[in-house]
Amino acid sequence: MSAATRALLEDQEAASDAALASATPGATPQSHAPVEITAEPGDAIPDPVGAQITAPMPVSTLPRVHRLPVVIEQPIRSGQIVYAEETDLIVLAGVNPGAQIMADGNIHIYGALRGRANAGVKGAADARIFCQKFDPELVGIDAAFLGAEDLPSAQIGKAVQVILRDGRCVVIPLP
Repeated sequence: MSAATRALLEDQEAASDAALASATPGATPQSHAPVEITAEPGDAIPDPVGAQITAPMPVSTLPRVHRLPVVIEQPIRSGQIVYAEETDLIVLAGVNPGAQIMADGNIHIYGALRGRANAGVKGAADARIFCQKFDPELVGIDAAFLGAEDLPSAQIGKAVQVILRDGRCVVIPLP
């Protein structure tokens, strides 16, 4: 056995003996003594090893992760209902009569809207509906709605946006 190997084995035995000595019944090792620390969320907490630990933030103050919009590429047919929960909805085709689309955020329709559309379903009064060809059965923002008979005839078939003003749905031409 070489001198280097022998020295390594002696060091390992010494470390092992020290660990056993500190594990004697009734003895509390210095490095593992319990430490009581009071901290508020976000405070730096001293670690016995010397590193800084940060108290975890409450879940309610954590930043929200951005959710991408729901994207529908094919036409939405009569009888179908599409709901984009907690996000926007983008429809790259048409919404046929008898179909219904809903979103907690905005709705973008890059085809004809002939069915029903409701944006801001869970109370987002600043949500909007953007549409390339406007001819719906019903549109709504939050809890305000416009039926087909209430739509401004000058906007039918045009590119528009629907917004909420003073609690009423308003149809505005897109620039």
